[in-house]
Amino acid sequence: MQQHDRAHLHVDVSMTPFALPERRKHRVGDRRWRRSGWPSAASLPQAVMSHLYPRSEVRLHLQILTSDGGDLAACVTAATLAVMDAGVAMTDFVVGCTAAVVDGRVLMDPTQAEASAATAVIHLAVLPRSRRVVLCQVASRIAADELRDAVGAASDGAVGVFGVVKAAVHDHAVKRLSKRGLLTA
Repeated sequence: MQQHDRAHLHVDVSMTPFALPERRKHRVGDRRWRRSGWPSAASLPQAVMSHLYPRSEVRLHLQILTSDGGDLAACVTAATLAVMDAGVAMTDFVVGCTAAVVDGRVLMDPTQAEASAATAVIHLAVLPRSRRVVLCQVASRIAADELRDAVGAASDGAVGVFGVVKAAVHDHAVKRLSKRGLLTA
C-alpha cells in the first residue's frame, strides 16, 4: 500500500538484446531483470528525503546497454545519480559495489566469467559517508568469515566509487551553474 505522506519510488530495469555477448533476447517480463530492479528501489529510500514530496512518485527507467558483470551495483549508483540530477533531496549518496569470492580470495567488480566461477557473489549498497550498508544481497552460501571479508572489501570499494561519483557530480553542478550565470570563477 502506498503512503500518501511521502514520495513513492519506482525503479524499472531493462537490458538491451545486444548487452550480452550471447545476443539472446530478454523479455520485458524476464524474472532476472524484474528482480534486478528491486535492489535500486530497496536501497534508495534510505537516502531520499521522500517526506519532502508528499503525494509524489519518482519513476526511474534504467537500461543496461552493455553487461560484463556488476549490473546491480551499477544500477544502484546510476539510480542515485538520476535522482540527484532530477533535484530530489537526498541525505547521502547510495553507491553499489559487487564482490565475488573465488578460491578464498575476494575479487572486486567481477566480470561475468569471474562471477560464474565464484563460490559466492555479494551485491552491496552503501551510504558512503556513514559507511552504513543499506542492502546486502548474497547469491549463494558463504562462510561467515568469507562474508565478513567480502562485505568489508565491497564497502571499501563503494567508498572508492563514491570519491569518483562525488567529483563527477560536483563538476556537473559547476558546469550547470556556470552556464546559467549563477556561478563565477
